[in-house]
Amino acid sequence: MISVLYVDDEANLLDIARIYLERTGDFTVETAISAPEALALLQERAFDAIVSDYQMPEMDGIAFLHQVRTSGDTIPFILFTGRGREEVVIQALNEGADFYLQKGGEPKSQFAELAHKVRQAVSRRQAENALKKTRQHYRNLIRNASEAICVVQDGILKMANPQLAELLGYRHEELPSVTLSTMIHEDDLTMVIAQHRRRLRGEADPRYSFRLRRKDGSTRWVDVSGILISWDGRPAVMIFLTDITERKRAEESLQENEEKYRLVVENSRDAIYIHKDNRLWFVNRRSAEVTGYTVDELMQVNLWDLVHPDDRGRLQDAARRRFSGEGVPQNFTARLVTKNCEVREGDFIVDLIDFHGKPAILGIYRDLTEQRKAEISLRESEEKYRILLHESPDPVFSFYPDGTYRYVNKAFADGVRKSVDEIIGKKIWDVFDKDEADKRFLPLSRVFAKGKGDVIEV
Repeated sequence: MISVLYVDDEANLLDIARIYLERTGDFTVETAISAPEALALLQERAFDAIVSDYQMPEMDGIAFLHQVRTSGDTIPFILFTGRGREEVVIQALNEGADFYLQKGGEPKSQFAELAHKVRQAVSRRQAENALKKTRQHYRNLIRNASEAICVVQDGILKMANPQLAELLGYRHEELPSVTLSTMIHEDDLTMVIAQHRRRLRGEADPRYSFRLRRKDGSTRWVDVSGILISWDGRPAVMIFLTDITERKRAEESLQENEEKYRLVVENSRDAIYIHKDNRLWFVNRRSAEVTGYTVDELMQVNLWDLVHPDDRGRLQDAARRRFSGEGVPQNFTARLVTKNCEVREGDFIVDLIDFHGKPAILGIYRDLTEQRKAEISLRESEEKYRILLHESPDPVFSFYPDGTYRYVNKAFADGVRKSVDEIIGKKIWDVFDKDEADKRFLPLSRVFAKGKGDVIEV
């Protein structure tokens, strides 16, 4: 259970936020209506995270954050405010805020996002604290993990868990005498060393795969990632290895049984293709249907002539990087140009494979052209609906939980003898006198508190 201190000078919003967060079952929420009150609570008890408004009397959210950080407290801090100015965001992050979240929008989605940010900030802080622990904490982490983990420093294996010993086929006590060059397949050794040096320089560490050489001489494929840590006061790398040998064997089996594979591929509703050297080496029937070319014609055209000119450079660069072994996203969206010059759009999934002994790219394209047209039609319908609402003779309005009008139509504005622009963005108390505003806001605030629709009279 995550304990949250929520600070806001608007009591109604405090109650609504507390209800939403505690309803998830993951949080207990203590509220305070000012920063000084919150600071007093922090002296009395510990919390896992702080959520604070920005604009508050006595002390604003930035000043509150500054005082918390000045005291040496590294508690996760989320600024949750209606003020969206860029300078406020920059100042909050410079003062040590973990996240900045702007109020507004549909309450359920808004508080779901807030809950996600709190969980993320707490989880990240816990991870950071774990990395600051001593060698024994590292030992516990490594020993109890489900995947193979080791620590490498100066090219020497400093720590390894039993799972790595099992993966390599050694007894755990034998591992200290095993050199890295012995356990890595000779064809992959240069690449692995280069990746290791990149981590030590603090560069981005993409996941990559290589082959391990087991004690009995057999090989296992592993998927690898790593993080830079301090070990005995000096840089080292904690490496995580996942055995993907069965996945690799499945890929090889797929290639060896090409005829069976083709039966599946040819009946796919997605376009499936293999390309290398700027040429298509295999396409299924759906590829021909989508592009308007015959299968034979597709095998003759330059691959990049099928890609929309505005997307061509991006896809060519990604393909080049993928062939060179760099980590490149497998999923992306791009446009095609058909034989009759029609533009079609869809989602791609691609990966590097071995094709007849040479690297090639296997791609799957799902055409979304009709779906995109439907989305455009929907947006046009929504615009017509918006116009219909605006011209409706009945007053229509919506506002945020703090009483700020989000939308009003012309009939509503005429009814209060103001223009639409004079109302949107203003609070209900700016539009009506206090008694009338309170009378109207009370039943509406109850609807927000309950979190579901109701029929009320205002």
